[in-house]
Amino acid sequence: MGCWSFPNNEDKLNLFKSLMSKEFKLGDRDKLYSVFGDDELYDLLDDIESDYPEDYKDIDVRPTIVSRMQSMLSQGKSTFINMPDNIFDELLNFVDHIEEKLNKKTGEYNA
Repeated sequence: MGCWSFPNNEDKLNLFKSLMSKEFKLGDRDKLYSVFGDDELYDLLDDIESDYPEDYKDIDVRPTIVSRMQSMLSQGKSTFINMPDNIFDELLNFVDHIEEKLNKKTGEYNA
């Protein structure tokens, strides 16, 4: 099925930004479904759930979501049919900002 939903308009982008602006628990993944629906992302989230069966609902999965989003965005704007340039640029900047924020929180550095 691939990717069935992406923040490719102002409403979805604003919802995605709202969801990613604070901890996003794995147990809340259904809230993401209509904003960023992607088979590979949901496979990754299922793997986390399998790895932590007792407390998976409380795990902040923004790093996984942001990583998958960055992977998709790195393919370039031409990959996203019907996505206005300004939405693509705003999404790309936001994802970079969230990644930086998450790296500072964990003390990690990605070159």
